[in-house]
Formats: sequence, structure tokens, C-alpha cells
Amino acid sequence: MDGYLLYARFLSSPQRPTAGAEKTHRMGMHTPKRPESPGFGKITGLVYLDGTPDTLASRPVRLYLDKTGTFIAETRSDPVTGEYEFRGVALGVPFTAYAVDDIGELKPVASDKLYADPM
Repeated sequence: MDGYLLYARFLSSPQRPTAGAEKTHRMGMHTPKRPESPGFGKITGLVYLDGTPDTLASRPVRLYLDKTGTFIAETRSDPVTGEYEFRGVALGVPFTAYAVDDIGELKPVASDKLYADPM
């Protein structure tokens, strides 16, 4: 197979939190001084193979800092539900997630400017 058939639907916030959310965040939650430090957010998504019908897939998903490209963590999507989750990531910091085909047949899919939702 060749092409972009591995897809990931990134469910976490695709944009910076609103001004009111940032204020609540600053007042009620700890923000690490370094974005690669643990935080109180989570990034979730779904990995599937594009087709008719779409097929949920278990594939590695890697998380990087948007600004520097620093590797943060790797997880694997659930083989039954296709869902994945990164817990304990910093709030208010943009991340990039890559869904990778470890079988080697499909191209990876990335989504940038993902912001963690509060846990």
C-alpha cells in the first residue's frame, strides 16, 4: 500500500485556550516552568485506517513540543477502540502528535498546535 491511509483524529483542543480559560488555569493549576515537565493536562485522539468503512487501528503515537520538536512521550492506540491518551502534559503549551505506522506500509500523520485539556 502506498499513500496517506493512516489517519488520526486528534480530540484535544486544536487551538490556544480562551483568555478566560488561561486565567482559570493560572489561578487553579500548576504550570511547569519547562513544558517537558509533567503537568495537569491530557491529549486524546483516535487512530484509524481510511476506508469504507474506516477501520480503527492500534499504532504508536508520539508527542513532541511544537516549538522545539523535543520528544515528550510515546503511547499506542487501543486495538479495539483506536483511542490513545497522553496524561500529565503541560497546559497552555502547543504540542505535535504523530501517528506512525510501525508495520511500514503507510505514511505517518501529524497534527500540530494541539493544546492539552485539563484532566
